[in-house]
Amino acid sequence: MYRAGKGVEIDLKESFHYILLAADQGHIEAQHSAGVMYLNGRGVTRNAGLALHYLTLSADQGEVGAQINLGKLYWYGREGVKKNPQLAFHYFRLATDQGDWGAAAHFKIIKKEGERLYDLGIYTWTNSKYPVKLADAKHYFEQAAQMGNEKATEYIMTLQPSHIQAFKQLEKEAELGSLFALHALGMAYKEGKLVKEDKEKAVDCFKRAAEAGHFPSHYRVAKAYYKGLGLSQDYNQAFSHFKIAANAGHPKAAYFLSKMYQNGQAVKRCDEMARHYLSSAIAIGYQPENR
Repeated sequence: MYRAGKGVEIDLKESFHYILLAADQGHIEAQHSAGVMYLNGRGVTRNAGLALHYLTLSADQGEVGAQINLGKLYWYGREGVKKNPQLAFHYFRLATDQGDWGAAAHFKIIKKEGERLYDLGIYTWTNSKYPVKLADAKHYFEQAAQMGNEKATEYIMTLQPSHIQAFKQLEKEAELGSLFALHALGMAYKEGKLVKEDKEKAVDCFKRAAEAGHFPSHYRVAKAYYKGLGLSQDYNQAFSHFKIAANAGHPKAAYFLSKMYQNGQAVKRCDEMARHYLSSAIAIGYQPENR
């Protein structure tokens, strides 16, 4: 009423007061509105941190508008909020799943940018003779990985002149907090490429990265639970991790959710949900050879 000027003069400060009261009582649309008003400084002093807080509360409860605004905030960045392509990808993906065409357009832009950076990394890597160029290639691969390009993650660990140096470098970067390096360590243990194969250590790396919010690692943890590789088989845990990865745009995870619904693994068999996740998997890039 106060914000729209219906029956009273427009008073953004008064409007914000009532919106904030509702937001703090858990009203998701009010949380979205409070986040936007904090973000734009309408009716209240601009505060990016509080904007992020209220938008996240609303978005995580399924408010499409908040998911889109969070996606934009993380994609473009703002004073007080660093760019985070991975979280932008996540929130645009959530809004896309609810049928929002605007979010779908942003989602495709991020996917294409990830593919462009991956291609740029490949070009730089294959035409590199000097360490500085290898570092550039690694930088492109890391950026692509943030945007959901899983192939880029696997290339990161090949950019050192020897297996020993590559593995030590990954360990160092993982200790410094790089989730991509931690995931790559898991891949190294899983495939036995840079170090002796060790499924249990691979799963440990994937679980630590997943707990910190690395979506491709959720897929790896899910697959380990699904097949009982490196830990005891557990369809319930597999389903939970596949769902997190699928919601973040992971095509293989969506495929496995389809399979679990089709087979009644951890959930009641449901052909409709199986078709839904299979369609979703295909829409975001799943191909049969990706199994």
